Formats: sequence, C-alpha cells, structure tokens
Amino acid sequence: MTYGFVARQLRPLPEGSVLEASFDLPDTDRKFVITKPVKAGQLQYSFETEALRGVQKNTPYKVQLKLLEANTGIELAMVEQVFKSDVDQNVLPTKAPLVGIGYQTAPN
Repeated sequence: MTYGFVARQLRPLPEGSVLEASFDLPDTDRKFVITKPVKAGQLQYSFETEALRGVQKNTPYKVQLKLLEANTGIELAMVEQVFKSDVDQNVLPTKAPLVGIGYQTAPN
C-alpha cells in the first residue's frame, strides 16, 4: 500500500525553487520526504510514498507540501492536507493479484 498526490500549480513558481512533500508514516513518528526541483513549463508534480506497513482504516495521515527557495531552503509557501484510508491494510492481498503489462495472473 502506498499513498500519494498530484500537485498542480495555480500560478508560476519561482525558477530554481524546490517542492518538498512529507508524509506521515503509519505507526511511527517518522516522515517520508520527497523533494523535486521546480522546472520551467511543468504544471504538475506527482508525489508517492514507498511501500507502507500498518495503514489503518479511518486513521488520519498528514501530508505537507512546501515550496522552498533553492539556495537558502527558506519556506515560501506550505499546504497541509489529511488523508484517511477506507480499508485496513491487513485486508489487502500480500502480493499483487495481477502483474505485467497484459495483467497476467501473478505466479503463486
């Protein structure tokens, strides 16, 4: 199980700045952090966590997206959102039921 989001810019971002997404990790006080440089002409940025363990239904998981100045790391803007899963992770299969481009049944 992973979680993520796509951020779309509403106005031009400062050239050379950096986007930093931080995700709450289940059952820990650690965060999963991803940084991406702002690129001229790019209108959206996708962020997704690594594989997670311990996701619980209806538990709030906070995500922050910060816009940082490139050279100094000074925070220029920040948006925060809370997400909740509709299912407990323990009800999901332990491996993908389908794999590959043609969605073949996964080997046993």
